[in-house]
Amino acid sequence: MRKSPKPEARRLRNVTLFNDADEAVPSTSTVPLASLIISQTQPRRYFAPEAMRALVESVKKDGVLQPILVRPFGDKYELVAGERRYRAAKAAGLTDIPAVIREMSDSEAVRFALMENLQREDLNPVEETEGILELLAITLDSSTAEVTLLLQRLQKEIKRKKLSHNVMGQPEGESAPSELAIIQSVFESLGRMSWESFTSNRLPLLNLPADILEALRAGRIEYTKAKQIAKFESESERQDLLEEASASSLSLSQIRERVRASQPPPEQGEFAARIDATTKQVKKLKVWENPSKRSRLELLLKQLEELISEEGLDESQSIGEAEVTQDLAHKGSELTDELHNSSLTHAELVERLGVKSSTLSVAKKKNNFSEWSKSKDPDESAWQWLPESKRFVPLTN
Repeated sequence: MRKSPKPEARRLRNVTLFNDADEAVPSTSTVPLASLIISQTQPRRYFAPEAMRALVESVKKDGVLQPILVRPFGDKYELVAGERRYRAAKAAGLTDIPAVIREMSDSEAVRFALMENLQREDLNPVEETEGILELLAITLDSSTAEVTLLLQRLQKEIKRKKLSHNVMGQPEGESAPSELAIIQSVFESLGRMSWESFTSNRLPLLNLPADILEALRAGRIEYTKAKQIAKFESESERQDLLEEASASSLSLSQIRERVRASQPPPEQGEFAARIDATTKQVKKLKVWENPSKRSRLELLLKQLEELISEEGLDESQSIGEAEVTQDLAHKGSELTDELHNSSLTHAELVERLGVKSSTLSVAKKKNNFSEWSKSKDPDESAWQWLPESKRFVPLTN
């Protein structure tokens, strides 16, 4: 774990990749595959088998078209960027590979490897989250645990409107960038999402159980489904459902139903609090203004009204208190799920997806918008644009 730097050292750190910007770009060489060492700090840990097979065939046919990046390491070379190309070259039976050889420090090598991978589109959510966190740690000369606490603290300060330029203790009169400015610069250079969206939607991902994180890394399950499965308190039941969801491609609705069935009915006090919270959320979000939600909301309200109405009950029927409680809990959970997937404005979806406003304006008009938005969404949710309401709504699985 890295130690926290002294304040003066922290102020001197630059957020650019290398400080030798005036140095001439190194030329491409050819190095033996046998002379390469794979760094243990490489951010990519999972390589999709199908994509690797396609790359191997391409290398067999056309060779390695883009050189890898290495740095001298004793009498060998350490791979900095291009591990997929390196693996494909070995699998294709090559003995040499084109490479750019560059002198760089340990921190520069790790930072470049992270940037190279994070700017690609095929990282899974876990690798991307871990990579961004590591990049922030290197840039701030801190540990990933300290960066996590810093992001959470900044977020709280902004919500409370107590954040100022000097909130992190930067001495008055200093011209060096604050930690917040450095963090913002890192996310702007990545062009993926804002640091606020990362803190709210991505950091919680790393708290999921290890078996679920591994399934996410391997691409066996989507993030939205993983979060639901993680609600199982029983480890054995969670693992069973995880395996079934992966093997049988269970839908998100099916997984929610399984999770709901495993949970005991809520106590009366907790149940009343949920009803109160749901009512407040309905009013706050004005769910009825969303055409795609209004009919669903009306149906749920009608069912609830019938449930609590004396005229809606057949006195000849014997309905136990527990049955009523379970039925109402089920409907309350459905309504809560609907609110969780509430519609968003243009500005809100820009923030959620971490894209530019102009990019979203163009993308929403295309036929593949749902697939595109799913690839950008932190929860891998697909979105649909409704011109009549001028809002975006999530597509259910």
